[in-house]
Amino acid sequence: MKKFLVVLLVLVMVFSVTACGGGGSTEGPAESIVIKAAHVEVEDRAIHQSLVKFGEYIAAESDGVLKLEIYPNGELGDDSDVVESIALGTVQMTIPGSAVFTAYNEKFAVMNLPYLFESKEKMDEAFTGDFGGMLNEWFEEYGFVGLGFQYDGARCMSNNVRPIFSPADMSGIKFRVMDSALYIDMFKMMGANPTPMGYGEVYTALQQGVIDGQDNPPGLTYGSKFNEVLKYFSVTQHVYANCPVIIGADFFYGLDEEYQNIIKTGATMYLQDWQRAEESAAEAGYIDAIAADGTEVNYLEADGIKAFQNSVQPLYESYRQKLGNDVMDAVLSYAK
Repeated sequence: MKKFLVVLLVLVMVFSVTACGGGGSTEGPAESIVIKAAHVEVEDRAIHQSLVKFGEYIAAESDGVLKLEIYPNGELGDDSDVVESIALGTVQMTIPGSAVFTAYNEKFAVMNLPYLFESKEKMDEAFTGDFGGMLNEWFEEYGFVGLGFQYDGARCMSNNVRPIFSPADMSGIKFRVMDSALYIDMFKMMGANPTPMGYGEVYTALQQGVIDGQDNPPGLTYGSKFNEVLKYFSVTQHVYANCPVIIGADFFYGLDEEYQNIIKTGATMYLQDWQRAEESAAEAGYIDAIAADGTEVNYLEADGIKAFQNSVQPLYESYRQKLGNDVMDAVLSYAK
């Protein structure tokens, strides 16, 4: 009888400890959910720093369940490589140059139509408003969820042949361009010799004279040290570059709604709003830094900008024919 009572007492004690532990739940802590985010940017730019802040936010809000692993500097490949990795599920997030999505559908090229917006303020309003909403609907069609848009800066021409003040100065210059039909056509219309090339090859190609120039925003040009191998930087501002914040749809919609909301909120706060403000504030400083390092900086007069605008007008009619009136009318309504 005593033996029976001892066993019974032990069982009661074990049951009591199990029932009281974890606030009455027998479940252990939630497993970590790792989100791999890859990009081609350097670590001191706002694009990367926004990911750091976003990672801290989602970890805190999810009690450590959501963990962001960041792979900068093209560690996992160029934009096209990373977007493909998201489609395969080996990477979950990226912030790529928008031209990469033209491989899925040519309509994504409208993000990079030259001189589309009449001002930086109109551009900002469009990408954080209805224009961005339309683009996010397009991303969903191809298995991606758009979480916002980052401002990458106004693209400018830089080269080793001559200062550029108008399309006439572009003649014969071999410019690296993104592998996009729109960019290739754009540079041909401007009078240059476009050469499609991966981002990771640009510095060496400039250094070795394989190409004469490239077009990128001031922050990316300076952050990637392209200005070290460039003589002239011309502030053409032909495209306001915006990079979509992308996460794989299968991964995202496979998460609990609680975690989806944490990711969406954090993305808006840090990957869009904070980053856009930081990059906008830093842009002029990057141009000053390029000049201070010895690259000649040239500013265009109004007639030079007008000449560039006129040179690329055939692109608009070309894309109206490709995409249809509905798409182009919507794009132009958001832009203006």
